[in-house]
Amino acid sequence: MCPDLIDALNAIDDALYGGWNDGKGITTRELGKKLVPYGVRAKTIRIGDKRAHGYEQSQFEDAWARYLSLPQRAARALDELPPRVDTRLLFAGVRGGHLNLNEWRADEWTPAVRAAGLEHRSPYALRHTFATFAIAAGVSLYELARFLGTSVEQIDRTYGHLLPDSIARARAALDVFGSGTRPTEEVESDG
Repeated sequence: MCPDLIDALNAIDDALYGGWNDGKGITTRELGKKLVPYGVRAKTIRIGDKRAHGYEQSQFEDAWARYLSLPQRAARALDELPPRVDTRLLFAGVRGGHLNLNEWRADEWTPAVRAAGLEHRSPYALRHTFATFAIAAGVSLYELARFLGTSVEQIDRTYGHLLPDSIARARAALDVFGSGTRPTEEVESDG
Protein backbone atom coordinates (compact mmCIF):
# COMPACT_ATOMS: atom_id res chain seq x y z
CA MET A 1 0.00 0.00 0.00
CA CYS A 2 2.81 2.42 0.73
CA PRO A 3 4.30 2.04 -2.77
CA ASP A 4 0.89 2.95 -4.27
CA LEU A 5 0.63 5.98 -2.00
CA ILE A 6 4.17 7.06 -2.90
CA ASP A 7 3.42 6.68 -6.63
CA ALA A 8 0.23 8.73 -6.23
CA LEU A 9 2.01 11.51 -4.30
CA ASN A 10 4.83 11.67 -6.82
CA ALA A 11 2.35 11.81 -9.74
CA ILE A 12 0.42 14.85 -8.43
CA ASP A 13 0.77 17.75 -10.86
CA ASP A 14 2.59 20.76 -9.42
CA ALA A 15 3.29 18.93 -6.14
CA LEU A 16 6.66 19.25 -4.54
CA TYR A 17 6.98 15.52 -3.82
CA GLY A 18 7.85 14.55 -7.38
CA GLY A 19 10.79 16.96 -7.30
CA TRP A 20 12.44 15.33 -4.29
CA ASN A 21 15.65 13.33 -4.67
CA ASP A 22 16.71 14.87 -7.97
CA GLY A 23 13.31 14.22 -9.55
CA LYS A 24 12.95 10.64 -8.34
CA GLY A 25 10.23 11.66 -5.88
CA ILE A 26 9.54 11.19 -2.19
CA THR A 27 10.36 7.79 -0.70
CA THR A 28 8.38 5.62 1.71
CA ARG A 29 10.83 6.44 4.50
CA GLU A 30 10.57 10.21 3.85
CA LEU A 31 6.76 10.04 3.84
CA GLY A 32 6.84 8.16 7.13
CA LYS A 33 9.03 10.86 8.68
CA LYS A 34 6.62 13.57 7.44
CA LEU A 35 3.61 11.82 9.03
CA VAL A 36 5.13 11.02 12.45
CA PRO A 37 4.55 14.54 13.88
CA TYR A 38 0.84 14.00 13.22
CA GLY A 39 0.80 10.68 15.08
CA VAL A 40 0.49 8.66 11.87
CA ARG A 41 2.75 5.61 11.48
CA ALA A 42 2.70 2.90 8.82
CA LYS A 43 1.67 -0.54 9.97
CA THR A 44 0.85 -3.99 8.63
CA ILE A 45 -2.72 -4.07 7.35
CA ARG A 46 -4.77 -7.12 6.36
CA ILE A 47 -7.02 -6.94 3.32
CA GLY A 48 -8.71 -10.30 2.93
CA ASP A 49 -5.95 -12.88 3.03
CA LYS A 50 -3.26 -10.40 1.98
CA ARG A 51 -1.02 -8.23 4.12
CA ALA A 52 0.39 -4.89 3.16
CA HIS A 53 2.37 -2.15 4.85
CA GLY A 54 0.54 1.16 4.84
CA TYR A 55 -2.02 3.39 6.50
CA GLU A 56 -5.68 3.07 7.46
CA GLN A 57 -8.19 5.93 7.28
CA SER A 58 -8.71 5.83 11.05
CA GLN A 59 -5.05 6.76 11.55
CA PHE A 60 -5.66 10.10 9.83
CA GLU A 61 -8.92 11.07 11.56
CA ASP A 62 -7.34 12.91 14.52
CA ALA A 63 -4.86 14.73 12.27
CA TRP A 64 -7.68 15.69 9.88
CA ALA A 65 -9.81 16.97 12.73
CA ARG A 66 -6.96 19.16 13.99
CA TYR A 67 -5.37 20.30 10.75
CA LEU A 68 -7.91 19.80 7.97
CA SER A 69 -11.25 20.56 9.49
CA LEU A 70 -13.90 20.75 6.80
CA PRO A 71 -16.63 23.33 6.45
CA GLN A 72 -19.90 21.98 7.91
CA ARG A 73 -21.43 21.52 4.45
CA ALA A 74 -18.52 19.34 3.25
CA ALA A 75 -18.41 17.35 6.50
CA ARG A 76 -22.15 16.61 6.23
CA ALA A 77 -21.75 15.49 2.61
CA LEU A 78 -18.99 13.05 3.59
CA ASP A 79 -21.01 11.77 6.55
CA GLU A 80 -23.96 11.07 4.23
CA LEU A 81 -21.92 8.77 2.01
CA PRO A 82 -22.68 5.10 2.62
CA PRO A 83 -19.84 3.36 4.47
CA ARG A 84 -17.59 0.98 2.54
CA VAL A 85 -17.40 -2.47 4.09
CA ASP A 86 -15.36 -4.04 1.30
CA THR A 87 -12.18 -2.06 1.93
CA ARG A 88 -10.25 -0.15 4.56
CA LEU A 89 -8.46 1.97 1.97
CA LEU A 90 -8.88 5.69 2.37
CA PHE A 91 -9.49 6.35 -1.34
CA ALA A 92 -10.73 3.14 -2.86
CA GLY A 93 -11.69 2.20 -6.39
CA VAL A 94 -15.09 0.81 -7.36
CA ARG A 95 -14.15 -2.74 -6.36
CA GLY A 96 -12.36 -1.71 -3.17
CA GLY A 97 -8.88 -1.69 -4.68
CA HIS A 98 -6.52 1.16 -5.30
CA LEU A 99 -7.50 4.06 -7.55
CA ASN A 100 -5.64 4.43 -10.80
CA LEU A 101 -4.78 8.13 -10.72
CA ASN A 102 -4.56 8.49 -14.50
CA GLU A 103 -7.91 6.79 -15.04
CA TRP A 104 -9.52 8.85 -12.25
CA ARG A 105 -8.33 12.07 -13.87
CA ALA A 106 -9.56 10.99 -17.30
CA ASP A 107 -12.87 9.47 -16.18
CA GLU A 108 -13.85 11.70 -13.25
CA TRP A 109 -11.78 14.84 -12.81
CA THR A 110 -11.55 16.18 -16.36
CA PRO A 111 -15.27 15.67 -17.15
CA ALA A 112 -16.21 17.36 -13.85
CA VAL A 113 -14.01 20.37 -14.60
CA ARG A 114 -15.46 20.57 -18.11
CA ALA A 115 -19.05 20.27 -16.80
CA ALA A 116 -18.36 23.12 -14.39
CA GLY A 117 -17.39 25.29 -17.37
CA LEU A 118 -13.83 25.76 -16.13
CA GLU A 119 -10.54 25.75 -17.98
CA HIS A 120 -8.59 22.54 -17.41
CA ARG A 121 -6.61 22.47 -14.20
CA SER A 122 -4.97 19.79 -12.12
CA PRO A 123 -6.55 18.55 -8.88
CA TYR A 124 -3.62 20.15 -7.06
CA ALA A 125 -4.97 23.56 -8.14
CA LEU A 126 -7.67 23.09 -5.48
CA ARG A 127 -4.96 23.70 -2.88
CA HIS A 128 -4.49 27.20 -4.24
CA THR A 129 -8.24 27.75 -4.46
CA PHE A 130 -8.61 26.67 -0.83
CA ALA A 131 -5.79 28.98 0.29
CA THR A 132 -7.25 31.93 -1.61
CA PHE A 133 -10.76 31.36 -0.23
CA ALA A 134 -9.39 30.88 3.30
CA ILE A 135 -7.56 34.20 3.13
CA ALA A 136 -10.67 35.91 1.78
CA ALA A 137 -12.63 34.42 4.71
CA GLY A 138 -10.15 35.92 7.19
CA VAL A 139 -8.19 32.79 8.14
CA SER A 140 -4.83 33.90 9.52
CA LEU A 141 -1.63 32.99 7.68
CA TYR A 142 -0.54 30.99 10.72
CA GLU A 143 -3.74 28.93 10.69
CA LEU A 144 -3.56 28.52 6.91
CA ALA A 145 0.06 27.35 7.13
CA ARG A 146 -1.02 24.65 9.61
CA PHE A 147 -3.91 23.58 7.36
CA LEU A 148 -1.62 23.30 4.34
CA GLY A 149 1.32 21.77 6.21
CA THR A 150 3.78 24.48 5.30
CA SER A 151 5.41 27.55 6.85
CA VAL A 152 3.94 31.00 7.38
CA GLU A 153 6.83 32.34 5.30
CA GLN A 154 5.88 30.15 2.34
CA ILE A 155 2.22 31.16 2.63
CA ASP A 156 3.24 34.82 2.77
CA ARG A 157 5.48 34.47 -0.30
CA THR A 158 2.76 32.70 -2.27
CA TYR A 159 -0.40 34.47 -1.11
CA GLY A 160 0.78 37.66 0.64
CA HIS A 161 -0.31 39.76 -2.35
CA LEU A 162 -3.89 38.86 -1.44
CA LEU A 163 -3.53 40.77 1.83
CA PRO A 164 -2.76 44.35 0.74
CA ASP A 165 -4.72 45.80 3.67
CA SER A 166 -3.27 43.47 6.32
CA ILE A 167 -1.32 46.19 8.13
CA ALA A 168 -4.39 48.43 8.36
CA ARG A 169 -6.50 45.51 9.62
CA ALA A 170 -3.88 44.55 12.21
CA ARG A 171 -3.60 48.16 13.39
CA ALA A 172 -7.39 48.45 13.72
CA ALA A 173 -7.57 45.13 15.61
CA LEU A 174 -4.86 46.31 18.03
CA ASP A 175 -6.68 49.62 18.52
CA VAL A 176 -9.89 47.76 19.40
CA PHE A 177 -8.00 45.43 21.73
CA GLY A 178 -6.27 48.38 23.40
CA SER A 179 -9.60 50.10 24.01
CA GLY A 180 -10.81 47.12 26.05
CA THR A 181 -13.78 46.36 23.79
CA ARG A 182 -14.39 43.37 21.58
CA PRO A 183 -15.10 43.89 17.86
CA THR A 184 -18.65 43.07 16.83
CA GLU A 185 -18.23 43.43 13.10
CA GLU A 186 -15.48 43.22 10.53
CA VAL A 187 -12.92 46.06 10.59
CA GLU A 188 -12.95 48.13 7.41
CA SER A 189 -9.69 48.54 5.54
CA ASP A 190 -8.30 51.87 4.53
CA GLY A 191 -7.35 50.59 1.08
